[in-house]
Amino acid sequence: MPSKHGLRKVYKSEFDRDPERYVVRQGFPDFPACPFGGAFSILGFDTAERSYVWLVTSIIRDSRLIRIPYQGEDVISDE
Repeated sequence: MPSKHGLRKVYKSEFDRDPERYVVRQGFPDFPACPFGGAFSILGFDTAERSYVWLVTSIIRDSRLIRIPYQGEDVISDE
């Protein structure tokens, strides 16, 4: 399984099969650690597997991709 920075890598062909499955999360506190000592500011998220993924650049540029900024602890979770 292809990966980048320890995350499963999602290619455009997989995204195109089910674009609503993937979102980009911005600034979430539960991001995994960056292997280079920094911090991720955005990451892809697979809503079916409920796990962070690495989205290729062509997906990030796709207008169908939903972007979800972190709103703080007062956000109601569906969990």
